[in-house]
Amino acid sequence: MKGVAYDPLAKQPIAAATVTVLERKDSSLVSFTMTGNDGRFEIKGLANGDYRLLITHVNYHNSNKYFSITDSSKNADLGNMAISDKTKVLEEVVIAAEAPPVTLINDTIQYNAASFKVQPNANVEDLLKKLPGVKVEKDGTIKARGEKVQKVLVDGKEFFGNDLKIATKNLPADAVDKVQVYDKQSDQAQLTGFEDGNYEKTINLKLKKDKKKGVFGRAMAGAGRVFFTGL
Repeated sequence: MKGVAYDPLAKQPIAAATVTVLERKDSSLVSFTMTGNDGRFEIKGLANGDYRLLITHVNYHNSNKYFSITDSSKNADLGNMAISDKTKVLEEVVIAAEAPPVTLINDTIQYNAASFKVQPNANVEDLLKKLPGVKVEKDGTIKARGEKVQKVLVDGKEFFGNDLKIATKNLPADAVDKVQVYDKQSDQAQLTGFEDGNYEKTINLKLKKDKKKGVFGRAMAGAGRVFFTGL
């Protein structure tokens, strides 16, 4: 499936837009990518089925288009996908703002936790297993885009040291609003301000506002430490 994100008023392509392919029947995530500087996007390897394409960008209204992949039509060329600039085109009726399941922000992949269904009382580890590009091994080791995750932060702060399982196995999934995956500068580089080229694959859990207080309310014992207080 391929196409071009296009601004019809400015008559120019739209770079750095997030392109998401969803199952048409239930809006479950299939794949995602980002448009290039020329606005072009392409996603390969889609199985036969009916899909919804969602294009999102911070400066534009969301754009949707339905398409199908079949035995007789393995390639879907969607051509120019017109997207309206928020500052120039007002939507006539806004029923609900749809949060895309995945957003690419520079080098950060941000997952909208609500888009990935887990069982009641699930923990963060259960949520991570649902995220495309993230894998949780049997021993609790986490890999993101093929690289081992070194740190798990909560709202940008380090609460769990190097034992990631304390966070992933004890924090409730329903407390998480967004999951961000990115490469974090080494502690030494952040301290000195000198770029040393060393990065750590990091997951940051952004909590829902109503869950920030008391999310650590229950005692969570692990690695010889116990947490009692909220953020």
